[in-house]
Amino acid sequence: MPHVVIELGALVEPRGQEADSGPEQDALILRPTTGEALERLELLSRPIVLAGTMAGGHPLPGDEEERVWLVRDLLGLPDLRVVCWEMASERPEGPHETVWGPRPEDPARLAAELRPHGEPGFLIVDADADIVGWRPIGLQIVRLGPPPNSPLAALHRPDHDARDLRDAANWILLQDTFEGQVAL
Repeated sequence: MPHVVIELGALVEPRGQEADSGPEQDALILRPTTGEALERLELLSRPIVLAGTMAGGHPLPGDEEERVWLVRDLLGLPDLRVVCWEMASERPEGPHETVWGPRPEDPARLAAELRPHGEPGFLIVDADADIVGWRPIGLQIVRLGPPPNSPLAALHRPDHDARDLRDAANWILLQDTFEGQVAL
């Protein structure tokens, strides 16, 4: 059974999309199709949520226990598996030095934690994610929203671009049903 891993930034509205005034401005707000998408993905496996120190431009607590509690409370899933990760603080040097967006500091540690026996799976990330930075985890990558407007967007492509979470969930279920034989 393949894993389904979702980076928290893919589940919340990007900063600036929420209300413009009051304390709601920094509140995490779920994307409209989150509940339906999670229900569909649970048909395949229990999703795992990755929680970094930022999600959709919103700062998250530095303490990992607080971060886990926040994610479980936000999604209303008290037994949800949440894996905390640290965002790389520096850009890589060499051929990928111009990549954009959040990427894990230690992808090998995340891969070992998410796929201890090398199981196949899927990773859903938001439009700003650094596709190259997530590749070492070894999961098929589904990016939400339109690709970034960058020359590198054509070079560093995910396995699938999805309009929204529901589209991502449907594509993942289709891939599992036909064991990757369908290319859409």
